[in-house]
Amino acid sequence: REVDSKQIGEMEVSYICLSQRFAKRRSVFTEQYFRTYTLRSQALRPAVIAAAQARWPSIPLLSRLLDTKEGETCIAVGVIYKDMPLKPSILEEILTERALKPTPLARYTDTRDVLILEDDSGRMSLHGTIDPAQSTLCSGMVIAVLGTSTASGTFRVDDFTFAGLAPQVPRPIITSDVFLLLASDLCFGDGEADGLESQLLADFICGFLGNNGHAGQIVRVVVAGNALSQTTVRNEVVRTSNRLRVTATDQSKVRGTINTLDVWAATVASHVPLDVMSGANDPANHMLPQLPMHPSFFPTAAQISQFCCVPNPHEFELGGVRLLGSSGQPTADLMKFVNCDNPIDLLLQQLRSRHLAPSC
Repeated sequence: REVDSKQIGEMEVSYICLSQRFAKRRSVFTEQYFRTYTLRSQALRPAVIAAAQARWPSIPLLSRLLDTKEGETCIAVGVIYKDMPLKPSILEEILTERALKPTPLARYTDTRDVLILEDDSGRMSLHGTIDPAQSTLCSGMVIAVLGTSTASGTFRVDDFTFAGLAPQVPRPIITSDVFLLLASDLCFGDGEADGLESQLLADFICGFLGNNGHAGQIVRVVVAGNALSQTTVRNEVVRTSNRLRVTATDQSKVRGTINTLDVWAATVASHVPLDVMSGANDPANHMLPQLPMHPSFFPTAAQISQFCCVPNPHEFELGGVRLLGSSGQPTADLMKFVNCDNPIDLLLQQLRSRHLAPSC
Protein backbone atom coordinates (compact mmCIF):
# COMPACT_ATOMS: atom_id res chain seq x y z
CA ARG A 1 0.00 0.00 0.00
CA GLU A 2 1.35 3.44 -0.93
CA VAL A 3 -0.21 5.27 2.04
CA ASP A 4 -0.95 3.71 5.40
CA SER A 5 -0.84 4.39 9.13
CA LYS A 6 -0.53 2.46 12.39
CA GLN A 7 -1.76 3.47 15.83
CA ILE A 8 0.71 3.14 18.73
CA GLY A 9 -0.99 4.26 21.92
CA GLU A 10 -2.16 7.81 21.27
CA MET A 11 0.32 8.29 18.40
CA GLU A 12 -0.54 7.55 14.78
CA VAL A 13 2.51 6.61 12.66
CA SER A 14 1.97 7.38 8.97
CA TYR A 15 3.57 5.44 6.09
CA ILE A 16 4.09 6.66 2.52
CA CYS A 17 5.72 4.48 -0.12
CA LEU A 18 8.09 6.49 -2.37
CA SER A 19 9.57 3.60 -4.39
CA GLN A 20 7.58 4.13 -7.59
CA ARG A 21 10.67 5.43 -9.44
CA PHE A 22 12.46 2.11 -8.75
CA ALA A 23 9.59 -0.01 -10.07
CA LYS A 24 9.85 1.07 -13.70
CA ARG A 25 9.85 -1.84 -16.14
CA ARG A 26 11.65 -0.08 -19.00
CA SER A 27 15.33 -1.01 -19.41
CA VAL A 28 17.72 0.72 -21.79
CA PHE A 29 20.89 -1.12 -22.84
CA THR A 30 21.91 1.06 -25.79
CA GLU A 31 23.58 3.90 -23.87
CA GLN A 32 27.22 3.98 -22.78
CA TYR A 33 28.55 4.99 -19.38
CA PHE A 34 29.48 8.47 -20.63
CA ARG A 35 25.90 9.73 -20.38
CA THR A 36 25.47 8.19 -16.92
CA TYR A 37 28.66 9.78 -15.61
CA THR A 38 27.78 13.13 -17.22
CA LEU A 39 24.42 13.19 -15.46
CA ARG A 40 26.09 12.29 -12.15
CA SER A 41 28.59 15.11 -12.58
CA GLN A 42 25.90 17.65 -13.42
CA ALA A 43 23.83 16.65 -10.41
CA LEU A 44 26.65 16.52 -7.84
CA ARG A 45 29.09 19.15 -9.14
CA PRO A 46 27.48 22.15 -7.35
CA ALA A 47 27.53 20.32 -4.01
CA VAL A 48 31.12 19.11 -4.52
CA ILE A 49 32.26 22.65 -5.42
CA ALA A 50 30.58 24.05 -2.30
CA ALA A 51 32.29 21.43 -0.12
CA ALA A 52 35.68 22.12 -1.76
CA GLN A 53 35.44 25.88 -1.37
CA ALA A 54 34.45 25.48 2.28
CA ARG A 55 37.42 23.14 2.86
CA TRP A 56 40.00 25.16 0.88
CA PRO A 57 38.61 28.73 0.72
CA SER A 58 41.75 30.43 -0.62
CA ILE A 59 42.57 27.97 -3.43
CA PRO A 60 41.38 28.77 -7.01
CA LEU A 61 38.84 26.43 -8.59
CA LEU A 62 39.26 25.24 -12.17
CA SER A 63 36.23 25.37 -14.44
CA ARG A 64 37.76 22.64 -16.64
CA LEU A 65 40.46 20.03 -16.09
CA LEU A 66 42.35 21.20 -19.17
CA ASP A 67 42.76 24.65 -17.60
CA THR A 68 45.40 23.35 -15.18
CA LYS A 69 48.79 25.06 -15.25
CA GLU A 70 51.98 23.27 -14.35
CA GLY A 71 53.16 23.97 -10.80
CA GLU A 72 50.08 25.92 -9.68
CA THR A 73 48.04 24.62 -6.76
CA CYS A 74 44.36 24.43 -7.63
CA ILE A 75 41.07 22.59 -7.09
CA ALA A 76 39.74 20.30 -9.82
CA VAL A 77 36.33 18.64 -9.91
CA GLY A 78 35.43 15.57 -11.94
CA VAL A 79 34.33 11.95 -12.06
CA ILE A 80 36.68 9.18 -10.95
CA TYR A 81 37.56 6.38 -13.35
CA LYS A 82 39.58 3.50 -11.92
CA ASP A 83 41.61 1.63 -14.52
CA MET A 84 41.86 -1.95 -13.19
CA PRO A 85 43.68 -4.62 -15.25
CA LEU A 86 42.01 -7.42 -13.27
CA LYS A 87 38.47 -6.14 -13.78
CA PRO A 88 36.40 -8.53 -15.94
CA SER A 89 35.99 -7.46 -19.56
CA ILE A 90 33.19 -8.83 -21.72
CA LEU A 91 35.32 -8.34 -24.85
CA GLU A 92 38.13 -10.44 -23.39
CA GLU A 93 35.63 -13.11 -22.33
CA ILE A 94 34.28 -13.32 -25.87
CA LEU A 95 37.79 -13.54 -27.36
CA THR A 96 38.82 -16.27 -24.93
CA GLU A 97 35.52 -18.11 -24.56
CA ARG A 98 37.07 -21.32 -25.85
CA ALA A 99 40.19 -20.96 -23.78
CA LEU A 100 40.61 -22.07 -20.19
CA LYS A 101 39.01 -19.40 -18.02
CA PRO A 102 40.72 -18.40 -14.76
CA THR A 103 38.98 -18.76 -11.43
CA PRO A 104 36.78 -15.70 -10.72
CA LEU A 105 38.40 -13.27 -8.31
CA ALA A 106 36.73 -12.11 -5.12
CA ARG A 107 38.43 -8.70 -5.52
CA TYR A 108 39.84 -6.96 -8.59
CA THR A 109 42.31 -4.57 -6.93
CA ASP A 110 45.95 -4.69 -7.98
CA THR A 111 49.14 -2.65 -7.63
CA ARG A 112 48.80 -1.68 -11.30
CA ASP A 113 45.50 0.17 -10.74
CA VAL A 114 45.36 3.80 -11.84
CA LEU A 115 42.94 6.52 -10.69
CA ILE A 116 41.86 8.99 -13.37
CA LEU A 117 39.84 12.19 -12.96
CA GLU A 118 37.79 13.25 -15.97
CA ASP A 119 35.22 15.82 -17.06
CA ASP A 120 33.79 17.04 -20.37
CA SER A 121 37.12 18.59 -21.38
CA GLY A 122 39.56 15.75 -20.70
CA ARG A 123 41.16 13.51 -18.10
CA MET A 124 44.20 13.39 -15.81
CA SER A 125 45.90 10.54 -13.96
CA LEU A 126 46.06 11.05 -10.20
CA HIS A 127 48.93 10.29 -7.86
CA GLY A 128 50.26 11.59 -4.58
CA THR A 129 48.35 11.02 -1.35
CA ILE A 130 45.84 8.84 -3.23
CA ASP A 131 47.10 5.27 -3.53
CA PRO A 132 44.92 3.45 -6.10
CA ALA A 133 45.69 0.08 -4.54
CA GLN A 134 44.55 1.20 -1.06
CA SER A 135 42.01 3.90 -1.86
CA THR A 136 38.29 3.27 -1.42
CA LEU A 137 37.50 5.38 -4.49
CA CYS A 138 35.88 3.65 -7.44
CA SER A 139 34.68 4.53 -10.92
CA GLY A 140 31.66 6.81 -10.97
CA MET A 141 32.35 8.88 -7.84
CA VAL A 142 32.30 12.68 -8.20
CA ILE A 143 35.03 14.33 -6.12
CA ALA A 144 37.11 17.49 -5.80
CA VAL A 145 40.89 17.20 -5.56
CA LEU A 146 43.44 19.68 -4.25
CA GLY A 147 46.86 19.50 -5.84
CA THR A 148 49.27 20.50 -8.57
CA SER A 149 49.60 19.62 -12.25
CA THR A 150 52.98 18.10 -13.18
CA ALA A 151 55.12 18.34 -16.31
CA SER A 152 54.17 14.79 -17.29
CA GLY A 153 50.49 15.73 -17.48
CA THR A 154 49.46 13.99 -14.26
CA PHE A 155 47.94 15.60 -11.18
CA ARG A 156 49.67 15.31 -7.80
CA VAL A 157 46.91 15.14 -5.18
CA ASP A 158 47.40 16.62 -1.71
CA ASP A 159 43.82 16.15 -0.51
CA PHE A 160 40.33 15.38 -1.82
CA THR A 161 36.71 15.68 -0.70
CA PHE A 162 33.24 14.43 -1.54
CA ALA A 163 30.03 16.45 -1.63
CA GLY A 164 29.47 15.51 2.02
CA LEU A 165 26.32 14.47 3.79
CA ALA A 166 23.18 15.78 2.13
CA PRO A 167 21.08 18.37 4.01
CA GLN A 168 18.73 16.63 6.41
CA VAL A 169 15.02 17.35 6.30
CA PRO A 170 13.44 18.42 9.62
CA ARG A 171 12.24 15.44 11.61
CA PRO A 172 8.95 15.47 13.50
CA ILE A 173 8.78 15.33 17.28
CA ILE A 174 7.96 11.76 18.33
CA THR A 175 6.07 11.48 21.61
CA SER A 176 6.25 7.67 21.90
CA ASP A 177 8.97 5.13 21.15
CA VAL A 178 8.33 3.29 17.90
CA PHE A 179 10.52 0.78 16.08
CA LEU A 180 11.17 -0.20 12.49
CA LEU A 181 12.43 -3.80 12.29
CA LEU A 182 14.91 -4.51 9.48
CA ALA A 183 15.72 -8.11 8.58
CA SER A 184 17.68 -9.61 5.72
CA ASP A 185 19.14 -12.91 4.54
CA LEU A 186 16.32 -15.00 5.96
CA CYS A 187 17.43 -17.53 3.33
CA PHE A 188 14.45 -19.84 3.34
CA GLY A 189 15.52 -23.05 1.64
CA ASP A 190 18.99 -23.52 3.10
CA GLY A 191 17.70 -25.96 5.71
CA GLU A 192 18.20 -23.65 8.70
CA ALA A 193 16.03 -20.61 8.05
CA ASP A 194 12.96 -22.83 7.65
CA GLY A 195 13.16 -23.95 11.29
CA LEU A 196 13.59 -22.53 14.74
CA GLU A 197 15.30 -19.21 13.93
CA SER A 198 12.69 -17.92 11.51
CA GLN A 199 9.90 -19.11 13.79
CA LEU A 200 11.45 -17.29 16.76
CA LEU A 201 11.68 -14.11 14.68
CA ALA A 202 8.02 -14.37 13.72
CA ASP A 203 7.04 -15.10 17.34
CA PHE A 204 9.02 -12.06 18.54
CA ILE A 205 7.40 -9.75 15.97
CA CYS A 206 3.92 -11.05 16.77
CA GLY A 207 4.47 -10.76 20.55
CA PHE A 208 4.29 -14.49 21.29
CA LEU A 209 7.49 -14.60 23.39
CA GLY A 210 6.02 -13.38 26.65
CA ASN A 211 6.03 -9.88 28.11
CA ASN A 212 8.07 -8.00 25.53
CA GLY A 213 7.21 -4.33 25.32
CA HIS A 214 9.23 -3.71 22.15
CA ALA A 215 7.08 -6.07 20.06
CA GLY A 216 4.04 -3.88 20.59
CA GLN A 217 6.01 -0.83 19.44
CA ILE A 218 7.08 -2.27 16.07
CA VAL A 219 5.24 -0.24 13.45
CA ARG A 220 6.68 -1.92 10.35
CA VAL A 221 8.91 -4.81 9.27
CA VAL A 222 11.13 -4.64 6.17
CA VAL A 223 12.76 -7.79 4.83
CA ALA A 224 15.71 -6.25 2.97
CA GLY A 225 16.35 -8.95 0.38
CA ASN A 226 17.37 -12.59 0.19
CA ALA A 227 14.22 -14.00 1.72
CA LEU A 228 15.14 -17.13 -0.24
CA SER A 229 18.52 -18.83 -0.15
CA GLN A 230 20.89 -18.88 -3.09
CA THR A 231 20.44 -22.65 -3.39
CA THR A 232 16.65 -22.56 -3.52
CA VAL A 233 16.55 -22.59 -7.31
CA ARG A 234 20.12 -22.69 -8.56
CA ASN A 235 21.09 -25.97 -6.92
CA GLU A 236 17.92 -27.62 -8.13
CA VAL A 237 18.65 -26.80 -11.76
CA VAL A 238 20.49 -29.36 -13.86
CA ARG A 239 22.42 -28.23 -16.92
CA THR A 240 22.19 -30.61 -19.86
CA SER A 241 24.15 -29.51 -22.93
CA ASN A 242 23.07 -25.89 -23.46
CA ARG A 243 19.71 -26.20 -21.72
CA LEU A 244 18.56 -25.83 -18.16
CA ARG A 245 16.28 -28.62 -16.98
CA VAL A 246 14.21 -28.65 -13.80
CA THR A 247 12.72 -32.00 -12.84
CA ALA A 248 9.33 -32.48 -11.19
CA THR A 249 11.07 -33.37 -7.92
CA ASP A 250 13.13 -30.19 -8.07
CA GLN A 251 10.02 -28.12 -8.77
CA SER A 252 8.38 -29.64 -5.72
CA LYS A 253 11.33 -28.65 -3.51
CA VAL A 254 11.29 -25.08 -4.79
CA ARG A 255 7.52 -24.84 -4.41
CA GLY A 256 7.72 -26.17 -0.86
CA THR A 257 10.33 -23.55 0.10
CA ILE A 258 8.30 -20.70 -1.37
CA ASN A 259 5.18 -21.97 0.41
CA THR A 260 7.10 -21.94 3.71
CA LEU A 261 8.13 -18.33 3.09
CA ASP A 262 4.55 -17.44 2.19
CA VAL A 263 3.22 -18.86 5.46
CA TRP A 264 5.90 -17.01 7.45
CA ALA A 265 5.11 -13.72 5.67
CA ALA A 266 1.37 -14.19 6.23
CA THR A 267 1.94 -14.79 9.94
CA VAL A 268 3.97 -11.60 10.33
CA ALA A 269 1.76 -9.45 8.07
CA SER A 270 -1.33 -10.43 10.05
CA HIS A 271 0.14 -8.58 13.05
CA VAL A 272 2.30 -5.78 11.62
CA PRO A 273 2.78 -4.19 8.15
CA LEU A 274 5.43 -6.09 6.18
CA ASP A 275 7.48 -5.00 3.15
CA VAL A 276 9.46 -7.70 1.31
CA MET A 277 12.25 -6.32 -0.89
CA SER A 278 13.78 -8.21 -3.78
CA GLY A 279 17.36 -9.39 -3.29
CA ALA A 280 20.20 -11.09 -5.12
CA ASN A 281 18.83 -14.58 -4.37
CA ASP A 282 15.16 -13.82 -4.91
CA PRO A 283 13.06 -14.47 -8.05
CA ALA A 284 13.37 -11.00 -9.62
CA ASN A 285 15.39 -9.35 -12.37
CA HIS A 286 19.14 -9.39 -11.73
CA MET A 287 20.08 -5.78 -12.55
CA LEU A 288 19.25 -2.89 -10.25
CA PRO A 289 16.72 -1.54 -9.70
CA GLN A 290 15.03 -4.87 -9.03
CA LEU A 291 11.30 -5.08 -9.54
CA PRO A 292 9.12 -6.34 -6.69
CA MET A 293 8.65 -10.08 -6.49
CA HIS A 294 5.39 -11.14 -8.09
CA PRO A 295 2.46 -11.55 -5.65
CA SER A 296 1.85 -15.04 -7.04
CA PHE A 297 4.81 -16.20 -4.93
CA PHE A 298 2.77 -15.22 -1.86
CA PRO A 299 -0.77 -16.54 -2.45
CA THR A 300 -1.61 -16.39 1.26
CA ALA A 301 0.28 -13.29 2.37
CA ALA A 302 -0.86 -11.29 -0.67
CA GLN A 303 -4.43 -11.50 0.62
CA ILE A 304 -3.46 -9.46 3.69
CA SER A 305 -3.65 -5.69 3.27
CA GLN A 306 -0.55 -5.13 5.44
CA PHE A 307 1.69 -7.20 3.14
CA CYS A 308 3.51 -5.63 0.20
CA CYS A 309 6.27 -6.64 -2.23
CA VAL A 310 8.53 -3.66 -2.90
CA PRO A 311 11.42 -2.98 -5.29
CA ASN A 312 15.10 -2.81 -4.51
CA PRO A 313 16.10 -0.05 -3.66
CA HIS A 314 13.17 0.84 -1.44
CA GLU A 315 12.26 4.34 -0.31
CA PHE A 316 9.51 5.29 2.10
CA GLU A 317 8.48 7.76 4.76
CA LEU A 318 7.58 6.40 8.19
CA GLY A 319 6.27 8.73 10.87
CA GLY A 320 7.65 11.70 8.97
CA VAL A 321 11.15 10.17 8.72
CA ARG A 322 12.33 9.41 5.18
CA LEU A 323 14.31 6.21 4.60
CA LEU A 324 16.12 4.86 1.55
CA GLY A 325 18.02 1.60 1.32
CA SER A 326 18.96 -1.37 -0.82
CA SER A 327 19.35 -5.09 -0.30
CA GLY A 328 23.12 -4.72 -0.18
CA GLN A 329 24.23 -5.39 -3.76
CA PRO A 330 25.75 -1.90 -4.30
CA THR A 331 27.98 -2.24 -1.23
CA ALA A 332 28.84 -5.86 -1.98
CA ASP A 333 29.81 -4.90 -5.52
CA LEU A 334 31.82 -1.91 -4.30
CA MET A 335 33.89 -4.22 -2.08
CA LYS A 336 35.16 -5.97 -5.22
CA PHE A 337 36.76 -2.76 -6.48
CA VAL A 338 38.38 -1.40 -3.30
CA ASN A 339 40.62 -2.71 -0.54
CA CYS A 340 38.14 -2.48 2.31
CA ASP A 341 36.63 -5.35 4.29
CA ASN A 342 34.30 -3.23 6.41
CA PRO A 343 30.95 -2.61 4.67
CA ILE A 344 30.02 0.01 7.29
CA ASP A 345 32.95 2.18 6.19
CA LEU A 346 31.81 1.88 2.57
CA LEU A 347 28.22 2.74 3.52
CA LEU A 348 29.51 5.87 5.24
CA GLN A 349 31.49 6.75 2.11
CA GLN A 350 28.35 6.29 0.00
CA LEU A 351 26.60 8.79 2.26
CA ARG A 352 29.44 11.28 1.95
CA SER A 353 29.58 10.85 -1.83
CA ARG A 354 25.75 11.09 -2.02
CA HIS A 355 25.44 8.02 -4.20
CA LEU A 356 23.53 4.84 -3.44
CA ALA A 357 25.31 2.70 -6.07
CA PRO A 358 28.57 4.38 -7.16
CA SER A 359 29.93 1.32 -9.00
CA CYS A 360 26.70 0.76 -10.94
